[in-house]
Amino acid sequence: MLTFGPDGVTGHPDHRTVGDWVDRAVADLPSPPLLLHAVTTPEDREVDPTLDNDFDVFFLGGPRVCPPAEVEIRVELRGEHLERKVRALLSQPSQTAGLVDAVGLDRFRAWVAAETFARPTH
Repeated sequence: MLTFGPDGVTGHPDHRTVGDWVDRAVADLPSPPLLLHAVTTPEDREVDPTLDNDFDVFFLGGPRVCPPAEVEIRVELRGEHLERKVRALLSQPSQTAGLVDAVGLDRFRAWVAAETFARPTH
């Protein structure tokens, strides 16, 4: 089961709430599935380090940064899989349009290309 951790990746209250709901629902199951939280790695942070700072992407809080040894799943999207994710993100213009307009679609695409998950710390 993949979800947000307590940080909500961006600190956004909605993301944090969804992650908490999933964590609690899974904990109540008699045979819980493997639960993984979205995280980042030092490598991910190097993809475009100025984007985070220049646009205050994580003004509400940043993601948990894990060493590679803690990562359970890492998916690096390319081709149609990456384009599908980008289209999904662009379908939420209140969340993405300003950033994409400011940095361009190629820079945004590179910034969202990796998905990384690790076991919860709690």
